Amino acid sequence: MSPNATLSLAPTARANVHLKPKARLTLTPGTYYFESLELEPNSVVDLAGNGQFVIFVKTQLSVKGLFSSRPGSSLLVIYGGDRTASLDTGFDGTILAPFGGLTLGSGKDLFRGGFYANSIEVRPNVTLIHAPRHYDTNATGLTCPFPI
Repeated sequence: MSPNATLSLAPTARANVHLKPKARLTLTPGTYYFESLELEPNSVVDLAGNGQFVIFVKTQLSVKGLFSSRPGSSLLVIYGGDRTASLDTGFDGTILAPFGGLTLGSGKDLFRGGFYANSIEVRPNVTLIHAPRHYDTNATGLTCPFPI
């Protein structure tokens, strides 16, 4: 998406997502399938509404923008790539990266949630609060689109 653009996607959407600076992507509760997810600085993924948001990312995960959520919502990101995923800005949710690494932070950022990966690097000056959440994937009928 070009700078300053806005877009809304419905659950079950399948796409490559690359948000340029100041672009905004709005999601409603549900499950999303992305080949790749790249958020450049000052971009926003707006988690609109209360509920569970599940995002499967297959090959590349790079977050320099923000996930904006409401009280009562929860975010689960499952990354299936074998490269290192990077979250450079604060994050509140759960990340699963069983095949790849995970790098958290680029400054004085707050990361709250569950972080599970093949390897994890927490950069200096980052605050990490391990607060795992339970996701009942059996009740929701979630199936992973790539082998885990």
